[in-house]
Amino acid sequence: MLFRHSPRALMAWGGAAIASLLAVQSAASDLAALHRRARSAGPQVQVAVAAHDLPIGATVGPGDVALAPQFEGMLPP
Repeated sequence: MLFRHSPRALMAWGGAAIASLLAVQSAASDLAALHRRARSAGPQVQVAVAAHDLPIGATVGPGDVALAPQFEGMLPP
């Protein structure tokens, strides 16, 4: 049996299809930009960071420092 749709329903379906295509295109564009930015940040390197909050003037010991990955291009000179 053939379903009959009103012109309004067909326009609504068409609008939904166009909106879906635009959303997919926007998401793909954003994802491509994120990948370009990640490549420009360089390789990941291990850097020393504080393992927890340290009070001003505290003596830093082995338990106060941890290694964390960071993109080389995001590090200060």
